Amino acid sequence: MKFNLFERVSSRVPESSKWLLNDLSPYLGDVCPHIEASQKLVEDGLSEIGAFALSVPAVATLLLLDESGLDAAAVATVSLLLTPLPRCLALIHGLNHIAVWHSLHLGNTPVVDDLSAACADAACSFRNGLISLGLDEATELGEELIAGLRRGNHLISNDGARSTRSPGLPPPLEIGIRLVLVEDRPRARQAAKHLDALGQVVLERAYPYQVQNAFYSSGLTTTEAIEEVLMGCADLTGQMSSLWDKELSRLCSAKAAPIPATTDQHDRVDSGQAIRPVFALPR
Repeated sequence: MKFNLFERVSSRVPESSKWLLNDLSPYLGDVCPHIEASQKLVEDGLSEIGAFALSVPAVATLLLLDESGLDAAAVATVSLLLTPLPRCLALIHGLNHIAVWHSLHLGNTPVVDDLSAACADAACSFRNGLISLGLDEATELGEELIAGLRRGNHLISNDGARSTRSPGLPPPLEIGIRLVLVEDRPRARQAAKHLDALGQVVLERAYPYQVQNAFYSSGLTTTEAIEEVLMGCADLTGQMSSLWDKELSRLCSAKAAPIPATTDQHDRVDSGQAIRPVFALPR
């Protein structure tokens, strides 16, 4: 099966190599990936979309002071990760692996169920995104991807908590009872720092005098800090929707344009066939 879109965009659209889905390869194998693979993928993915995750103490503060706001932000976070972009599909699988890995020590928190279900939804959303491009083989390729990721998620569910980690490396991102992603901007960082300081005390991880500098240096009241992180989550959701609209427009334009003559090594594989996504198995 040839997916000629990838060859077209590789020669015309900047950074189109993401559509080869190489970042997903750890979740399409026969064994559960090492936790470092997911850790690196998540770090790179969050940086790429311009986001950061609220810390466990900050989430605890939201749970205590604005539970409905936390619920809404967690739902919005899952929603933005369902954007049918390669970076989002890889990111949600990496986050799911990390959540499962932490469950060995923290127990099965709601975030594990949230992200596990979201992985299946994200694969379906990505298939629908391919169909939106108007490709003849989009449905077949999408179903092939869904089946491959279903196997990978089963491995993570069974073995992800026991994934090995190199002793010299820092532990993966700590994910609390809910995952909240926020647009990475200075005021949102300050707000998250304020909520984290308060949460450190709530969770009895620190005494008030140990975190008072972080608490007061934000220059925000607690109410303002909560409003800022919730707004940052909502803004990130809108940003991802806008990114998909732009990518859809770019890819459709590349698909419609004639393929230029090229000798670029990135446009060909050794067999001379069109570049194929990592999940498309040889026929």
